[in-house]
Amino acid sequence: MKERQKLRDFYYGKKISRQRRTLEAKTRTRQFVLQGSKRSHPVMAIGNQRLGVGSTIKGYDLIVGKWLQRKHKHHATTIITDEYMTLQLCIYCYHHLAHPVLGTSRCLKPDCPAFKFGGATSNRDVMSAAAIGILAMTNIIFRRTFLPF
Repeated sequence: MKERQKLRDFYYGKKISRQRRTLEAKTRTRQFVLQGSKRSHPVMAIGNQRLGVGSTIKGYDLIVGKWLQRKHKHHATTIITDEYMTLQLCIYCYHHLAHPVLGTSRCLKPDCPAFKFGGATSNRDVMSAAAIGILAMTNIIFRRTFLPF
């Protein structure tokens, strides 16, 4: 019962209620403005890793649900992609990655194009962002995702 009350306090608290009202007002005004304009919209891909239960450590943002998608939908088309395998597979050859140093990813397959041209080691965040971008574009173009991811 205590956990249920904590969740209710979070979802119906002053801060969340204020954010909800603000988002609803912005959505109404934005839809009114967009009715008369023809312009292209950028696409934003969001990984779903942070959409679960938020951190209870003091000082961290508690982002639960689809708030990030709701905030950015006024400025861009948002797509939520599954980022389960993005840190585990190479985006060039779909081979499992090694993590020799914390924060880096390295493909050890000799046939990999990245390995051949000396780009096998890369930053974990760059590799994950590229994989999320690839997943979003395949989702837009083909209406499905690649099997390895």
